[in-house]
Amino acid sequence: MSDIPSTTRRRVLQALGVGAGGAFAGCAGAPRNEMPPPSEQEPEPPSTNPAKDVDIERVAANPTAIPSPIDRSEPTTVTADLTTRELVAEVEPGVTYTYMTFDGRIPGPMIRARVGDHVEVTVTSDPDNTMPHNVDLHAVRGPGGGAEASLVKPGETRTFTFEATYPGLFVYHCAIPNLDYHISSGMFGAILVEPEEGLPAVDHEFYLGQHELYTKGRAGEEGHHDFDFEAMKREDPTYVLINGEKYVIGPQGYDEMQMRTGETARVYYAVGGPNLLSSLHPIGSVWDEVWEQGAVASAPDRYVQTTPVLPGSTAIATLHAPVPGPIKLVDHALSRVARKGALAVIDVQGDENPDIFEAGESAAPQQQSAGGEFDGWFDDVDNYDGVVDMTGTSTVRVQVGSQANGGAFGFGPAAVRVSPGTDVVWEWIEGMHDVEAEDGSFGSRMVGESGHTFTRTFDGAGTTKYFCTPHRAMGMKGAVVVE
Repeated sequence: MSDIPSTTRRRVLQALGVGAGGAFAGCAGAPRNEMPPPSEQEPEPPSTNPAKDVDIERVAANPTAIPSPIDRSEPTTVTADLTTRELVAEVEPGVTYTYMTFDGRIPGPMIRARVGDHVEVTVTSDPDNTMPHNVDLHAVRGPGGGAEASLVKPGETRTFTFEATYPGLFVYHCAIPNLDYHISSGMFGAILVEPEEGLPAVDHEFYLGQHELYTKGRAGEEGHHDFDFEAMKREDPTYVLINGEKYVIGPQGYDEMQMRTGETARVYYAVGGPNLLSSLHPIGSVWDEVWEQGAVASAPDRYVQTTPVLPGSTAIATLHAPVPGPIKLVDHALSRVARKGALAVIDVQGDENPDIFEAGESAAPQQQSAGGEFDGWFDDVDNYDGVVDMTGTSTVRVQVGSQANGGAFGFGPAAVRVSPGTDVVWEWIEGMHDVEAEDGSFGSRMVGESGHTFTRTFDGAGTTKYFCTPHRAMGMKGAVVVE
C-alpha cells in the first residue's frame, strides 16, 4: 500500500533479504533469509495527517459470523484459509488508521474444530501488502504455533496442518518481529476446539475481540492516525477497541447481537492485546457460566460479575436475558469505555418481566410531565427530570458531558423548551462526544475539547430529539421543544 511510509517499506524489503538473528515468538531455528529479525529501530510513521480514503467501509467483524456448532462424532479435516491484508479503515467517524488484518476483519475469522480433527491452515498474503505476516495459533503443538511454517511475503501462500489435541478457545495472532505492532493493528483472532462431546446448546453465539490501538493522534482527533511505538512502550493506548472500531457493535452501530427475552447466549471473547488485561463485565446482567481462558475441559465458574481475560487469551461466558433492554459488554476498567471505545451491546427485545425487574413509579410521572411528546425517548436517561422552560430567552446553553448515566454521559439539561428563533448552544464540559439530531437535520463533529461549542437556531415549532452517537446506548440523549 502506498499509505505505508517509504522508510517502513525499505526496512521490510531489506529484512526479507538478510539473515535472521535471534529468537522471537516462532523465530527460533528459522532458516536464514526466511524470517526477518526483530527490529532494533522501529519504523517511525509521520505524525497525524488528514484522513485517508478508506479501503474498506467496515473493519469490525460481525459478531454472529461464527461456524455452526459441530454435530459429528468422528474427527475429520477442517480447512482454514486466512488472507492477511493491510488496509485503511475508520476507527471512528473522521479518524482513519492503516490496520493489519486476517481477511479484512477484526478479530480474524473464528476457526472451529473438534478434538481429534486435523486442521489445514493456509495463509495467503495479499499482493498489495508491504510487510511479511504469519500466524501463531495457541491450539498448535509445534514450532511457534505454526508461525515458522506460515511466514508469507506479499503475494505468497503457505499451508501447514496440525492435529487439534486439546479442547478450548485459543487466540491466534501474527508473530513476526514487531508482533506487538501487528497485533495492536488488528492481527488476531480465535480458534475454538470443541470437546468430543461438543458444547451445550444455546440460542445464540457471539464472537468478539478486544485490542489496544496506539496512535500519534488523540482519541477523536480527526485525520489519519499513524502508529506510535513510544505510546506502545508506555502501554498508553489511544483506543481500547472491541472488534476494531469505537462503540460500533450494538444498536448504536451494527445491531447484530440480538436476542429475545428468555433466550440464552454464549460469548466467545478473545483479547489480542498486545498488553492490557480485560475485565469483562455485562452491564445489566451477570455471567451465568465462565470458562476462564476458554478452558472448556474444566468446570465453569457460576454467576460471575467480572472475569479477567489476559492478553493473548480468551474467555467463554454464557448469560440469559429474563428482561428486555441493552446488555452492555465492557472492559470494567471503565475509562476504557468512557474515553477509549471498549463497548459492545447485546440488544434484548421482548416482554417486560416485573417480577424480575420493574422500573418503579418514578419513571411514569417524568414521561407524563413532557406531555407524552417523547414516546419513551428518555426512558433510559437518568438525568431527565421533565422539560426545563427557557422560553423568552434568545440563547440557551446545554452542557455536553454533564454527569449522568454512570459518568460524563449526559446533556444538561436533558430537555429544554424554547421560543422560535432561539439559538441553542451546546458546550462541551467533559468527554469525547458529538450532538446528532435523530431526524438527521443537524450534527456536530466528534470533539473531546472542554469549552468547544456547537450552535443551532430553532425556528419552527416542534420537538427535535438528539443524541451522542457513541453514547446513545448509555442514555446520552436530549430534546429541544419549540413552542
